[in-house]
Amino acid sequence: MIDKFNFYDIYGYFLPGLALLGVLWLPFGLVKRACPAHDWGSAIIVLAFAYLLGHFLQTFGATGLKSKVTRDNRFPSDAALDAGSMPETMRTKIAEIIQRKFGMDLRVDQPASKEIDAMRNHAFFLARSVLNREKTGSYAEQYQGMYALTRGLVVALAWGAAYWTGWAASIYRTRPAIVLVAFGVVMTVSLLTSLAVWLSQDSTTKAEGWFMERSSLFALMPLALLTVGYALGLRYGVTPRHCVALLLAAASGSVACLRFYSAYKSFAESFATAVWRDFLAFNVYLEDKGHQSNHV
Repeated sequence: MIDKFNFYDIYGYFLPGLALLGVLWLPFGLVKRACPAHDWGSAIIVLAFAYLLGHFLQTFGATGLKSKVTRDNRFPSDAALDAGSMPETMRTKIAEIIQRKFGMDLRVDQPASKEIDAMRNHAFFLARSVLNREKTGSYAEQYQGMYALTRGLVVALAWGAAYWTGWAASIYRTRPAIVLVAFGVVMTVSLLTSLAVWLSQDSTTKAEGWFMERSSLFALMPLALLTVGYALGLRYGVTPRHCVALLLAAASGSVACLRFYSAYKSFAESFATAVWRDFLAFNVYLEDKGHQSNHV
């Protein structure tokens, strides 16, 4: 689905990256009344940089935001085959096709368990591979783009809230505040170093450091951006009026971040369901096509 620049690249990478650029530019526009460049050369550079930033955002988002978004802390692809999630006939037909094609029993008539979920997860990726190879499953692709978009916006706005708060806090130019920021810089560098060491370790050690991965990635960037925002605010002289505006922006960004997180969970569930439905529709189409060929 995503082997060329397409829907997913725009929604998953470009738009979140552009949002992050807007987040970073906002305090400069407010404090220095700086306007973005209007020439074509600068615009092309900004668009290309936004696309690269989008990949950076999705890397953090995919690692920091858990994919198990259902109420019982399971992958949507596994929960989609539970009783009541889809009509019984659809779930049974999907299970029959998976059993026939891959020899895997999805046990859609049994209560969920870790073993059943593991089997369904493998079957889900096989179904996606079939849809990718046949270049079908347009609904699934759209939902995938939307949940990638909302995930990127969650990260961009979470970082933005911390960054804008740092700018606003720079109105306090006392020695203790500056010492606290210096401490934040030291902590950020330490976390970055620890993360770099962890990433250089083998997969077994990484598996053991799962908690470190999640907590480091999610705590590191807001702390770093809060510190950077404070330092920039000191450099450019934030006034009380600017402080109020930036705090309002941070509060609004936090609320929007929560809203986008709810949308992310919804689109993740819709994506999983769409993959199963597209896989079923594609195989029913192939069966009908085969029957018609036999009758000709």
